[in-house]
Amino acid sequence: MQTLTPSYKAPKLPARARSAAALKNQRGLSLLESLVALLVLALGILGLVAAQTRTLVETRTTNSRAAAIRQIVDLGERIKLNRSAALADKYNINAWGVAANDTPDECTKNEKTTEEAAICDVWQWRKSLERTLPQGRATIERISTSTDGNQLRIIVAWQLNEKANSNSIQTLDSGLTIKDENGNMLCPNQYICHLQYLEI
Repeated sequence: MQTLTPSYKAPKLPARARSAAALKNQRGLSLLESLVALLVLALGILGLVAAQTRTLVETRTTNSRAAAIRQIVDLGERIKLNRSAALADKYNINAWGVAANDTPDECTKNEKTTEEAAICDVWQWRKSLERTLPQGRATIERISTSTDGNQLRIIVAWQLNEKANSNSIQTLDSGLTIKDENGNMLCPNQYICHLQYLEI
């Protein structure tokens, strides 16, 4: 004869107790997910800040380059009125130094020779560069060849970092800068340069 053993079933927990138990088991996992989400958010914010900073730098560089081009156009207009002095190399600037603070005597005369007019033009132009561009400087060299005729090579430079206070100018040791026909570096260290040729 088979004996029947009563089966025992555990009482069901109320729904609220079951959800509390499930949350207790998942509490550590939720913290980990929150940390990962915060990390992703922080990386996204850093990326946006970097992109914004880069955009501001590019905008400032573009504005400075446009100002440099305007200054070169101004110099071209001055040279058109005094071409003979430009052909005599009176508009050349061989060094990256800044213009003198005192107004040259040539600029105070009512009647000027072509050479005096060139000296005054160059001084005024260099002062305008310094006011328009951060640490604005320039070199001007006349280049004459049988094929190109008479040209002025103008390099306008302005400081890469406006907050830097550098009075010394050194040559960049890099292949990513402006070079002359002999391979010599033309752009000073920590400066951005714009190169342009003018026909005279």
